[in-house]
Amino acid sequence: LAVKVLPWSPSEVSHELKKELRLLQSCDDTHIVRAHGMFLKPRELWIVMEFCEYGSLLDVMRSMRSALPEEAIAAACADALRGLRYLHSQRRAIIHRDVKCANLLLAASGVVKLADFGVAAQLNSTASKRSSVIGTPHWMAPEVVQSGRYDARADVWSLAVTAIEMAQARPPLANLRPVLKVMFAIAAGEPVKLDHPTRFSALLNAFLDAALVKDPLLRPSSEAILRHPFVRTARRPALA
Repeated sequence: LAVKVLPWSPSEVSHELKKELRLLQSCDDTHIVRAHGMFLKPRELWIVMEFCEYGSLLDVMRSMRSALPEEAIAAACADALRGLRYLHSQRRAIIHRDVKCANLLLAASGVVKLADFGVAAQLNSTASKRSSVIGTPHWMAPEVVQSGRYDARADVWSLAVTAIEMAQARPPLANLRPVLKVMFAIAAGEPVKLDHPTRFSALLNAFLDAALVKDPLLRPSSEAILRHPFVRTARRPALA
């Protein structure tokens, strides 16, 4: 087991933290980190979760001191998209809203699992879109940055940005400061892309082109993008 330890005071507890735990406990999928329970300590909240032995994909890249090879990127994207497909297909659909390498955990089996639902949003059957700006700026979809209405396809954009992060060990616009400039570039500029697209395969570039569509109505769902040829090249030994 792993324990997520969070500081707390009685006044802070935790509609949001309880919501995170309920979300995690409600998920039953190989590609979602399982939550087992919560304990209140005098100054800490302990959330007991499934242990993923190799940490996050960000940890893996830092340990390797390099980006990931395309075979591993394809495998990680396939697993993450399976997790997103599960979340998005729930009767009360769940948008993760913070997909990035730091929130993709790697189990000893080689399976990549979605974690950290601290900003995830549950949608009811009558309100299928959100209207709040939550997430990490570099990975945000344009419609999220613009505070517009958005749905689960915002996660598809974030997953594609995460694929770029895996390919070059940093997200696009990583050197741009301050955060407001990043958000403006995402909202007003062309879709983000690899710094050096010609260094990567045509399949990876095609996958990114398919997922990084600024108009969310034209962007594929997690179910649809799972059928992309790049994702279908994934083989389990790539991350095992």
